[in-house]
Amino acid sequence: SKTSEDHEDKPQPSTEDASVPFGESWETDEVIARSEATDPVNVEERRAKIEQAIEDDESRVDLKTLGTIYVPGLPEGMVTAYQLFDYVADTYHAACKARKAGDPPIIVYYSNTDGRGFNQDNPGESWPGGDWTRDELIKRGIPPEALRGTEDTTDPTQYKGLHTRGEADALVARAKKDGVTSVLVVTTPWFRARSLTSLVTSMAQHGHQMDAYYANRPLAPGLTMDSELGVASQGKKKKGQTIGNSSAYEDERLAAYWGKGCHQDNFYDWINQYAVPADIVDEYLKARNAGRMDDWKKYMKDTWGVTL
Repeated sequence: SKTSEDHEDKPQPSTEDASVPFGESWETDEVIARSEATDPVNVEERRAKIEQAIEDDESRVDLKTLGTIYVPGLPEGMVTAYQLFDYVADTYHAACKARKAGDPPIIVYYSNTDGRGFNQDNPGESWPGGDWTRDELIKRGIPPEALRGTEDTTDPTQYKGLHTRGEADALVARAKKDGVTSVLVVTTPWFRARSLTSLVTSMAQHGHQMDAYYANRPLAPGLTMDSELGVASQGKKKKGQTIGNSSAYEDERLAAYWGKGCHQDNFYDWINQYAVPADIVDEYLKARNAGRMDDWKKYMKDTWGVTL
């Protein structure tokens, strides 16, 4: 395990350091103890724990009070396989019927980048982009005024949502501006753990807590998790590429995300990385599922110096 001597030459976090925009100045040993929570990361165990905590999320969503639905940027093959846009439309219309006159309108957030990912020469190669998402949702009867892109710019060079963590940052920043404190995220089952971990990280960075719930979408009839589907991370898909086992593929992506948070290279600065330490997600889900989000606020303040 690490010792304080291993990191004597490392800079310490400080409120004056622009790269660490949160918390207090901690001693090296305290920071190392926190980093041990995810070093090393057991991806399969950690993912299974998150999935178990959110498996009943749809039962926790009250259509009478549901205020926001969020659709991240996903490859067309995955959207089709899980019938995600149909689900978003059905949920939106059901929630509208369940509401009373005078209730605030339901917002459908969506990632509105142009699908360029990290490959700026080929926009849309990984997913068709925000205009495609918007058009497909309008075709399903969601009125344009209910749709709200999470990016606050039309300048592609300024987009935040070019990967999962960036999308989470754009969503939380938009939700904070709009005063939104709860959201139903509609994505694929294999993607939920990565999305949730990134979303909790973004909540910490932006100082905005939300109750985030996840739709549990089954595959379309005739498909299995071993079916070949066109999936890829932003900008990484080659033309015509498919994968056979999307669950195993996502474990590889999770390892990359979670391995970048709170490790030796940057052992205190998880908030600027892709993923928070596992115990932060555990505490978030425990508090969320118990309806005691003030407990998570207190934990984040007392343990990490983060005010929500």
